[in-house]
Amino acid sequence: TLAKLSFDYFSNNQNNRDSARNIIKFFIDNALYLLITWHHIEELLQIEDNKKVMDRLNFLENFPVVVWPTSYDKNDNPGSIIDVLTLEVNTILETPSLTRSDVINNVKEKLFIYGTGKELVESHREQWLFMKPLLTDQCKRRITIASIDHSEIHDKKTTLSDIKLGKLRSPDDAHHICRSLAKRLSDEMKVRGDHRMINHDQVASDFMDSTFSDGLAIYQSDKNPCDAILDHFKIDKDILRDNMTISEIMQLSVINEKLKIICEKVGINYEAVKNILHDNLPPSLFLESEIHKQTRSQLRGNASNINDKYLAAFALYTDLIEVDKRTLDSFERIKKKNTELSYIIGKVFRLKKYSEISKVL
Repeated sequence: TLAKLSFDYFSNNQNNRDSARNIIKFFIDNALYLLITWHHIEELLQIEDNKKVMDRLNFLENFPVVVWPTSYDKNDNPGSIIDVLTLEVNTILETPSLTRSDVINNVKEKLFIYGTGKELVESHREQWLFMKPLLTDQCKRRITIASIDHSEIHDKKTTLSDIKLGKLRSPDDAHHICRSLAKRLSDEMKVRGDHRMINHDQVASDFMDSTFSDGLAIYQSDKNPCDAILDHFKIDKDILRDNMTISEIMQLSVINEKLKIICEKVGINYEAVKNILHDNLPPSLFLESEIHKQTRSQLRGNASNINDKYLAAFALYTDLIEVDKRTLDSFERIKKKNTELSYIIGKVFRLKKYSEISKVL
């Protein structure tokens, strides 16, 4: 929506210009503050067209008041979901007995910085434009990541118990399986991956070759096969259940790694606090993982899903948040399944046209 607004704001068409300017007036008249996170900046900068990028930044300067998440590192850029998660972890560890709603209220008090759009853009414009090529490349990489992640080659039946009872295949057998999976992954990405994806066969082959080469280290371990596999992929055995599937274990592993990174960031020994954090999973990480589960049911993956799930977590800390249809559907399913979240999440809506924003208030 921000991209469309900026396009219309500088359009040669008078009606389009008036429509975009009326949105800024609507924000002012209704005391609405535009939230700008690092994820918004990424999306605004990651296109090739330099003029459109400049128009997008210039458009933001016209908002008299904007709000952005503080950066935990105090680097002055708008914060990201990592900064939200860092504040949540600190809050939980300070008072483990807090409910999820209490954590959110506590974090909200110290999360946001207020300023003018002009102040925000002018103080960062040079830095952001310098980073633009990196963000454009990142966007291309995310097409590949989203396509691989959305493929249905994950094992949904094999459980941890099955792994414990199984035997480690020979390297030759493992290599043969990886070759077969490469063909399957390529076919999956063609059907379920981001439609902008190219070179499916090469990407799938490279990914499975890398997986096989990385996994050879397992054969050097003197531990039993199950422990060797879990240790190699840095999966914490203490938080696993025997009936967990491989797919569930891998998702838990992602959560685990994020918590480890945050603990390292703030100088906390993860091993000493991991049980507290898993018993009271930080709200943004919980919502992000739930959004990710829901997006798996979509027909095709999309690179934008990566940023969308990060932005979606800000629904816990804002009064209103606009999302696309896919994310809105995910929110509706999540709120039906989790009554606590239905009361915590702010108003989530989708706009077919930005001029309809007055209808959601």
